[in-house]
Amino acid sequence: SADPRALAATQRQAALLAAHRQAPVLAAFAAAGRPTVAEAVATLAGPAGAPVAVAAYLLAPGEFHDRLACCGAAWVSASLGDHPAVAALVLDRYFVAAAAAGSHNRGHDLHLTGR
Repeated sequence: SADPRALAATQRQAALLAAHRQAPVLAAFAAAGRPTVAEAVATLAGPAGAPVAVAAYLLAPGEFHDRLACCGAAWVSASLGDHPAVAALVLDRYFVAAAAAGSHNRGHDLHLTGR
């Protein structure tokens, strides 16, 4: 994304992943933004060519995920896809937006497992 908020969110996710894995993580981009995924992989691999993994922060397979396959990483994760946490996030954002617009249908409560 070229949206500065999306770029900042990606940076925050990279920092969270780095803290969780206790390993260096660089936010990189398949379309807009720098560094590109290939540049980040080369930086993390270093002169010795250490293996690097890419955690795809993409909702679905497709053109952008296909670009990751060519970035030089030893591993590339699948897209986020139909994970229940993604569905819950989409629903939460919908209900917040609907409530803000005054069109929230209070007659239909939705219950998700894992929430």
